[in-house]
Amino acid sequence: TQIAPLERLIVPSRLDGSQGTNRIESAQALRADNDVEAIEAWLAAVGTGSPETARAYRREAERLVLWAVFERGIPMSSLTTEDATAYREFLSNPQPADRWVSRRGAIRLSPAWRPFRGPLSGRSVAYAVTVLTALFDWLVQQHYLVRNIWRGLPRRRTINAAAEADPDQLVPETGRWLTQAQWGVMRSVLDALGTHEEHQRMRLVCLLAYTTGMRLSELASARIGHLDALV
Repeated sequence: TQIAPLERLIVPSRLDGSQGTNRIESAQALRADNDVEAIEAWLAAVGTGSPETARAYRREAERLVLWAVFERGIPMSSLTTEDATAYREFLSNPQPADRWVSRRGAIRLSPAWRPFRGPLSGRSVAYAVTVLTALFDWLVQQHYLVRNIWRGLPRRRTINAAAEADPDQLVPETGRWLTQAQWGVMRSVLDALGTHEEHQRMRLVCLLAYTTGMRLSELASARIGHLDALV
């Protein structure tokens, strides 16, 4: 009955999604009776294979459910496109902070736990919307939801025009990634490196990180044996 992780969340039936206004009442392909059960089914179905990615997917779905219930007073399966727009803005500044932002060091099962650690960057907001769009697409395909409210949001241009024109210009709102122009400069530097083992390793790591989007922890633990041959 208060903000808590999904596995400990207790809400009345009018808020759990069993009566959501965006629900399909019959012919659904899931056994899920409410929104949390539907999310669990999605997480099991996508089977990311990466614990970090699985946690990220759960985190985005969990945040939306909690926001719908405690901020909007409706279940996730009753949200509208207007709600989706409001939630996207909320992500960049989750207020009030004492309600939404965890205290330093608060563990997941602590009463002090909250779904956010602070405001999200523009890149993180875009990632959240991407994950939620995929979640709702799947729920529509399973005939759990009638429509995907996230499809009503226009895609925002995430590349800074100035940065595209000048590779030395950082992208303020998405400074954790490279524009194509910046990547071109990076490739030139990598190509100019020598043939020493450490130079070859640098090229491999940079190219692998850029082309796969792997996290640092995944790069550090990657082995040749992890590769699968597609026949």
